[in-house]
Amino acid sequence: MKNSRVSTILYVEDEDGVRSELSEVLAYFCETIYLANNGEDGLRLYKEHLPDIVVTDIRMPQMDGVEMSKLIRNLNREQHIIYTTAFDEVEYLKEAIENHIDAYIVKPIDLDELENRLQRLITTINLEKKLKEKQDELEAIFNTTRDGIAILDLKSNFMLVNQAYVDITGFSKEELLQKSCIELSITDDREGTFLAIERVKQDGSMENFEKRCFSKSGAIITVNLSMALMPDGKHIVIGAKDITESKRKELLLKEHNRLISQYIMIANLNFQKEIQYISKAFLSNTELTQDECIGKKYREILSPTISKVLYGQIWDEVERSGLWEGELKVHHTREEFIWVKTSVTFRFDDQHQKIGYTAIMQDITEKKVIEKLSVTDELTGLFNRRHFNEKFPEIINRAKRKDDLIAFMIIDIDFFKQFNDTYGHQEGDNALRRVAQAIKGSLRRVDDYSFRLGGEEFGVIFEPNTKEEAYSFAEVLRKCVEKLQIEHSQSNISKWVTISAGLFIEKAHLIDTEEAYRGADDSLYKAKSLGRNRVI
Repeated sequence: MKNSRVSTILYVEDEDGVRSELSEVLAYFCETIYLANNGEDGLRLYKEHLPDIVVTDIRMPQMDGVEMSKLIRNLNREQHIIYTTAFDEVEYLKEAIENHIDAYIVKPIDLDELENRLQRLITTINLEKKLKEKQDELEAIFNTTRDGIAILDLKSNFMLVNQAYVDITGFSKEELLQKSCIELSITDDREGTFLAIERVKQDGSMENFEKRCFSKSGAIITVNLSMALMPDGKHIVIGAKDITESKRKELLLKEHNRLISQYIMIANLNFQKEIQYISKAFLSNTELTQDECIGKKYREILSPTISKVLYGQIWDEVERSGLWEGELKVHHTREEFIWVKTSVTFRFDDQHQKIGYTAIMQDITEKKVIEKLSVTDELTGLFNRRHFNEKFPEIINRAKRKDDLIAFMIIDIDFFKQFNDTYGHQEGDNALRRVAQAIKGSLRRVDDYSFRLGGEEFGVIFEPNTKEEAYSFAEVLRKCVEKLQIEHSQSNISKWVTISAGLFIEKAHLIDTEEAYRGADDSLYKAKSLGRNRVI
């Protein structure tokens, strides 16, 4: 097994057999592994050794994995943690999201999945360590360079300055921390300085900006500023120098831009939405090459499932407000796609003229996986009852604004108890999966939803144009299930598995969730009373 490694891993698991078996696998990924059988011992070992990665079961005696994780987070907010647990512990998924867990792996553990997650996490940790090394290098430069360097907040207030900056301006560090970069500018240059700061916030950086400013003695000095938005997006680093020293200062800024390219996913586009620049971090995360990106339409690297409507909304919002933010799918050479949190803004030239767009992206694939698990029924892959309870009111409220029809179906598999008694629960589970996929496969639009409400009961929500269309769709769905030809020898109405459905249709502004559910449930009762295998 060839893989990247970290120094230490802490593995916490109360089951001896599982701990013994999995620790042998985890040992391939670290130089030293520490083992604990409960949260209290795990926390003690964590404080002693500060491991790179914590892998922990959730449900354990004395102190469970969730409580231990919270206490570890209090000690180190950046600690990397992986949960292992049984899938039916869905209530812990919300805890995992809130605790910013790196991965959530279901027992019995798929070793290929575990290796994949660990390799990704170790890659992230190694990148973080490299970034820290570079940050230390930059800090050394900051403290020793003869060029003036300062950190500003987004309003241009000084947050940190080096001694060289003090020497240039004549103000002490304490005095500068009470001022702003704009405030030091002479009156005629203040507007230009403000526009330069705004441009850096949008473009990410600006080189060789000249302005005149007052020194403490009252003399007017001319400085050359190079500015860049820091990776946290909340601060700006500026370098101030005499014109004669500009060459040396440019080297420092180039190093900073190299770090941005290496660790921040950025794409610069022209007005035709063609990629003109792509950062190394983007290529690394997607495993694409520059040739596969440069000159291509931005949409070509996004998932083909993105709708034309959404793609158009991105650029409409940028034109309207200057910024679009959201979550998108991006192609990956090894996987189907990755999820990225994306911000799209205008890009400007030195004359503050628009020359295209900049897209800044952050990989949130693991977060999306955890979110999906929290709303998905394990057996069928449909949305679960909890997500139904959250989604149904949202759909009705959205339809109310458009005064649309809303249709809700409750579906029940006919004589399912007899099916389980005859064929066994394993075949019952297979039947549930096949019926669920038939239901899901019958949906026609992205705003159609299917849920497993419990047991053999399913729910479908859609927005038809007419009541006749709704009933026709429900009949198609019913027939699709019967066409599966799942044998059911104990059914009184067919030799195949069939369904009964209650369909409720009404203008959204006339109803609420309780009325819709009660109406569909009453109709389902009638469908069963009238002989089953029908829609009422």
